Amino acid sequence: MSSFYQIHEYRKNFLIGNANNDHVFLEGKNSIVLSAPHGVSQVRLGKYKCSEIGSLATAIYLKSNTNCNLIAKTKNNFDDANFDENCEYRKHLEKMVK
Repeated sequence: MSSFYQIHEYRKNFLIGNANNDHVFLEGKNSIVLSAPHGVSQVRLGKYKCSEIGSLATAIYLKSNTNCNLIAKTKNNFDDANFDENCEYRKHLEKMVK
């Protein structure tokens, strides 16, 4: 099992490595899709919302231990993937389920 420090470092490196992407999709080997949109800050109706501490690190940990699919926000584009109907994250999820 990984320590919190290792998971936190992986999360930091994951965000740095994907800083230019709106989101990232990591394919797994089963039909489970883990969605982690709040690992970065977002904006809903013009109001800034902080990231949810630990949500992305937890999602990365679960992905590595269950081999599920993972979609995660990696950049604040002044949107909220769980709220805005027109955002790249949501479009990707919609394509996956169709």
